[in-house]
Amino acid sequence: MQGLKKKQRMEYLPERKMYRITEGKAKEEQLHITVTMEDVLLDGGFTMVPNLLIENYKTMGMEDRHLILIICLMKYAHVKKRPYPSQKTIADIMQKDERTTRRTIQELKEMGYIAVFKRYYYQEGTNPRRISNVYSMKGLIKKLYELKEN
Repeated sequence: MQGLKKKQRMEYLPERKMYRITEGKAKEEQLHITVTMEDVLLDGGFTMVPNLLIENYKTMGMEDRHLILIICLMKYAHVKKRPYPSQKTIADIMQKDERTTRRTIQELKEMGYIAVFKRYYYQEGTNPRRISNVYSMKGLIKKLYELKEN
């Protein structure tokens, strides 16, 4: 493992949510160094954001609220339970009102970074009922590839 000396061994103790580094000496002489990993920070999950986006969002014409909204969408991109966040859910995460969220979504659409598709629930004998939106970030991905090539 990176950062360990040749005779050191790292062992994860899941019940204690920590790592123990052991020197390769006789059992009675072993030195234990404990590295605590604050899993509480990661237990709720995490979202990967491309560095290219973080470093260039301003030059792409975005403001902080646009970046936060995109990160919110990325948060739900790989979620199996409820992968289609409502505008209210996005607004709550952004700590903005729904009107600001709708305006930010519209601006990102106009910039060509996201596309929004409506989702409907169909039940026989009734009219389709709109349930949420599906967000595509193909435009953003295309722009990031263009930035990478330059």
